[in-house]
Amino acid sequence: MPGWRLGKSDRSDLKEIFPIEEVPLEVRSDRKRDVLSACLEVLERTEMPQRVGRRKDSKEDLMRRMIPILDAFDNILKYSSTLNLEEDEVLANWFKAIKAVYRHLQLALEREGLSAIKSLGQKLDLTHHDVMDVREDSSVEDNTIVEEVEKGYQYKDRILRDSRVIVARSPRD
Repeated sequence: MPGWRLGKSDRSDLKEIFPIEEVPLEVRSDRKRDVLSACLEVLERTEMPQRVGRRKDSKEDLMRRMIPILDAFDNILKYSSTLNLEEDEVLANWFKAIKAVYRHLQLALEREGLSAIKSLGQKLDLTHHDVMDVREDSSVEDNTIVEEVEKGYQYKDRILRDSRVIVARSPRD
């Protein structure tokens, strides 16, 4: 700004104009330190623990954002199972390629800690499963999951989404 110049006499008033509540480390210390080591010490005490926490949260958030992508692959592959792919070799090869990419993605996410919750044929566990419907079926025990409407996922030991399932019960006479 033009006209904004401080003379030597004005510098004594700077502490009143700009009060400093925390004195930098290099001023407080008796021993001489370079600015870099002082900055690193401040980062270790304040910023670094927050960044590590953010990294953990951001990885879990990334896994949450991957779930709709995995759902899209599931839907595509369910759709492909309804088609008669024997008639169209090109389309059949496309779906094989999509299946291979999907499997590679699943393996990469599993290495990072994301896994699908196993549901089909399992007993109902309300900590992992949301019941969407009940179907009469005498071929399996009551409360056995006979269909998975939507896959559930967990990241390491934390449930990100419950499986949505259909459960069997004995036919009523």
